[in-house]
Amino acid sequence: MGGGGFKVGQQYRTNDLSFRPGGCTVVVQETSGRRYEYDKIKYPGKYIAAAKRKSNVIDAWVKD
Repeated sequence: MGGGGFKVGQQYRTNDLSFRPGGCTVVVQETSGRRYEYDKIKYPGKYIAAAKRKSNVIDAWVKD
């Protein structure tokens, strides 16, 4: 896929694991065209599956 988007700040994160170093970056694209970039994702497959269940999300992927 490729490019990222707006980098979501730590203050908006809710999972304790997102405050620990490591993991990968996931990009979530909404139907509006906006892209949000989440770093320190430890279980990207689960994160992407959960994101895609939301009605306003059209795609999500691990950033290269």
